[in-house]
Order: sequence, then C-alpha cells, then structure tokens
Amino acid sequence: MNAWVRSVPFLPEESFYSWLVRAALAQGCDPLAMAGSIWPRWRVWTLDVDRGVEADKLRSLTQASGIVSATFETRFLRGDAEKISGHALSDMGTWPWILALGSRNRKRLAGMQYCPLCFATGEPYLKRPWRFTWHTVCADHGVILVDRCWSCDALVSPHRLVAQSTDLAECFSCRADLRLAIPLQGNILAYDFQCRSDAVLVSSQGTFNEQVWSVHHWFDLARFFAGLTRYALRNEKCGAFVALRELGLLATPDRMPVYGVPLELMSPIQRVSLFEQVSLLMSFGLVDLLRAFKSADMSANSLYAISAELPRAFQAVINELPRRDHQPHRKGVMLMKPRSKRTVNIMWARLLRKMGMRPDE
Repeated sequence: MNAWVRSVPFLPEESFYSWLVRAALAQGCDPLAMAGSIWPRWRVWTLDVDRGVEADKLRSLTQASGIVSATFETRFLRGDAEKISGHALSDMGTWPWILALGSRNRKRLAGMQYCPLCFATGEPYLKRPWRFTWHTVCADHGVILVDRCWSCDALVSPHRLVAQSTDLAECFSCRADLRLAIPLQGNILAYDFQCRSDAVLVSSQGTFNEQVWSVHHWFDLARFFAGLTRYALRNEKCGAFVALRELGLLATPDRMPVYGVPLELMSPIQRVSLFEQVSLLMSFGLVDLLRAFKSADMSANSLYAISAELPRAFQAVINELPRRDHQPHRKGVMLMKPRSKRTVNIMWARLLRKMGMRPDE
C-alpha cells in the first residue's frame, strides 16, 4: 500500500538520487525530513545513494512509495561501475569513472551535473548517465553540463533544498533558477568520446588499434590516456609532452586544466578539454603512438611513472620501448629547486577543492 500522499514515478533515465529528492518535494517536505521518516537512524544524505541501498532499507522505501525494489535496483550505479572496473568495488572510496561527491556530512566537494536546457523542458530532474565521468555534454541539446549555480557558484546539491522549494531547478543556496544558466556549446571531440564510451558500456566491448577489447580494458586505456595528457601538461619539458605534440595534440596547453584533483572530481568544463585530447589519442594506431614515443626518446620507465599498471591494450607499445636502469642518487647531496608555476597551480587547486571552492577555469 502506498503510504505517501502523492505517488512519484521515475522519469526517463532518472537517477535514484534525483527521484528521492523529487519524491520529498512532492510530499511537501524537505529531503532531510522525508529521509528521516523512512530511515530514522540512517543519515542517507551523507552518502552517495546512487551507488546503491541495502535490501532492508529498500524495503522501508518500498512500503512508503509503493514502488518495488527491482525498479530501484535498475537505477543504481554499482553494476556498471563494477563492469568498468572489472572487479567488486568497496562501499568506501572513489569508484573509477563514476563522478565522486566528496561528501562531508551533507556538504559536497563536487556538484550534480545538469543541463539548463533539459531543466527548462518539462519537469527538472537529474539523469543517471550524468553520473558517469565521461558525460560532459547533453546528448539532447549539445551543450556542456553544469555543476554549479550560475548566480552564486554554489554546488548543485538538490538534497539540501527546503520544503518550500518547488522543484530541482532551484539553487539551495541563493534560490536562483538553475534554468537561467547560459549554456556553452559542447566540444564535438569530447562528445564523440562520450558516445563511444556509452557504446562500449552497453556492448561490453570496445575497439582500439583495430582490435576488440573488453569494457574493462578499453576504459583502462582511456584512463591511461587521460593520465598521460595530464602528466604531459604538468611538465612541458618531459618526453610525454614532446610525444603528444609530435602527434599534433596539446596545441594550446595554456588553455587546458592541469589541476591536481582526481578525474572523478574535475568539473565538466575541465573534463571537456581533457576528453578532447583522449578522443584524439584513441583514434591513433599503435604504430603512430610508438613512433611519437621513440621520437621523444621515451622509455618504458617513463610510462610506468605515469601509471604503475599500464593497460593491456597498450602492452605492444611498452614492449617496443627501451628500459633504462635508474641511476643511484649520490648520498649526502640534497638539491632544493623552486617549484614550477604549474606545480603551484596544482597544489592551489587541491586546496581550493578542499575548501569547496572552484579553481579558475
């Protein structure tokens, strides 16, 4: 039996988090109060509910909403996240390719992505695919997704709305209408990477260098290319930077973000710039990549400095690169060098992120 005053069905592709907030507002109460009535001793809004909810807690929600548990299960992210990672995931920590929230009580270090044009069309709600890291562009409107209020720059956090709020298109901090954000046109290469990633997840396989790889190995390669790009941008004198420039990438490095925050905590606009480069790298064959790395005098050691576990799809390149022995450091000699501007920017960006602020983009 439905215990709520109003039933609230899921909207197309809606995330569990979005539905839970909408359900609270539909009953005329704020999300905190409604969650407290269903789960009196569980602080649900301190967690990432899109990851999943335990069976006993789902039963309480089923009794209140009248929606069967199987419907909720289809909205959780764990299945896709473990498919991508290739193994079971802990309830704690960041999940690869799932946007992290960085929860501190009900406060967050990252906001929920949304499309202003989608919010302006029909009832505003958040879509489940917007929780994937590779989603940076709205598939319906071609504009870059937004994770902050256009008026006060507060993170988009609908779970902090009050009972008087009418829908998810209201900023919890300044009450501005999130539909009024000025949309920015999306990048075609970043959108191409987004579409390819979606297809790989659905089909459970992806292609690279004319070979078919499992979804896990394909996303491992994409993550390595993202790390390679960020590593190169941190030091324009390293071999990785020279190799990527050899391939025609990083044409405007000063315009690209090099902030030292995890991929899953980067803002949409930062990930657009990054995935533009990743999309291009995924289009090259191993022969082209190997030629560029050798031209930059890179060794296998330099690639292991980027990632301790290199992707299987990249093993053919690693095998062809030379391996160099590390030269021992002289004891008793300590050289103090000033940190580069990029290193300082990275450290500054991390500090701002911890303070809930956003680096200049």
